Amino acid sequence: MVKLDLQKLKKKTFRMAFINQYNNKQCETQTETECCYTLAQLNAKHGNDNNAKQQDVQNCAVLNANGANYFDGGVVRMQKAGTFYYMSSRQNNFTNRSQKGTVVVSSALSPVALTATIAGAAGFSAAAVIGGGSWYANTHPDSSAVNCFQSIKA
Repeated sequence: MVKLDLQKLKKKTFRMAFINQYNNKQCETQTETECCYTLAQLNAKHGNDNNAKQQDVQNCAVLNANGANYFDGGVVRMQKAGTFYYMSSRQNNFTNRSQKGTVVVSSALSPVALTATIAGAAGFSAAAVIGGGSWYANTHPDSSAVNCFQSIKA
């Protein structure tokens, strides 16, 4: 069973949702810069002016910060099997540039599948040895490999 650290999970969720804008710093006060405003702070600053809220560079929800056009999420280890969906909200304004995808994580191989995989790998290895040995014996008739592979016809 995987034990979840909720604080780490919250940080990772915030980082992925807001693409690391302002190094994931959330504003404590209305006067701070280089941080993400909360919805309450945006409402306090702009009131009912939705356009101003949308255009505010500290509105991380709409990815307005400088450098928000690129994000390297790094490698994320999936902790459980399942189907996970993702999308780019930044690339979702127009239908011709919608970016959506699915990641399917399967659990470990079943014992039957693992046995079949091992047997298949062993069979492939044996075939490679026989094929390679036969070729070598055919191309080097004076070698001792001829004794091992003489009954195999090419």
